[in-house]
Amino acid sequence: MTLLLCIIVRKENRFTVIIEIEDRGYKAWINNTGRLREYLRKGVKGFLIPNRGKNDYRLFAVSPYNGLASIIDTLLQMKAFERCMENGLLPKFIGCRIQKRNASLYNSKIDYLLSCNTRSIYLEVKSAVLKKGEYAMYPDCPSIRGQRHIMDLIKNSERGESAIMFIAAIPDIKYFTPYKEGDPLIYSLISKAYHKGVKLYAIQIAYDINMKRIMLINSETPVILEEGIKTHGVI
Repeated sequence: MTLLLCIIVRKENRFTVIIEIEDRGYKAWINNTGRLREYLRKGVKGFLIPNRGKNDYRLFAVSPYNGLASIIDTLLQMKAFERCMENGLLPKFIGCRIQKRNASLYNSKIDYLLSCNTRSIYLEVKSAVLKKGEYAMYPDCPSIRGQRHIMDLIKNSERGESAIMFIAAIPDIKYFTPYKEGDPLIYSLISKAYHKGVKLYAIQIAYDINMKRIMLINSETPVILEEGIKTHGVI
């Protein structure tokens, strides 16, 4: 895969970023619907792969730190999760396999329906690339779709098993916690989900610039809730 280094100029719209490669301007596609304000600003370094859409490039990682970069591409985050699970690198998901992607659940399409031995689990994956100190956080902006996902996972927990996986795709963090200022309703729904039996998990990954691969840093990143509860989830 051909990789290119670029410099961010500005975010043009929800899915397009203006970049520079060797002082020439281009447009790059992004698939992360968050605001990403701390990343998509002038002067930040980014990493590109070729894109088959109307933009020539796809911006997938940004802001290198000690040889590692934050992964903002949600498709790559999900592929990394799948690969880690398939290779037995996630202790809480040993024995699980993907039964269905984009599984229907009430009013939502949930990322995965997992088959874990004799049990079925609806699992939604959320990108947590907002950084505040030692914390990776989600969400960085309001999300009606995210609210609906969590509500339906809570409803499902009354009769089945539900879980949320937060992917902290940032090099230098230690914990995940919900971000109240991003979406106060999602913030409260995550706490409600925990108390209703929805399992909360987080993993930490980053892009290794030298090895040119995605690296699993922590397979059980602690999830910290408002009331000081620390959970790794239980499968």
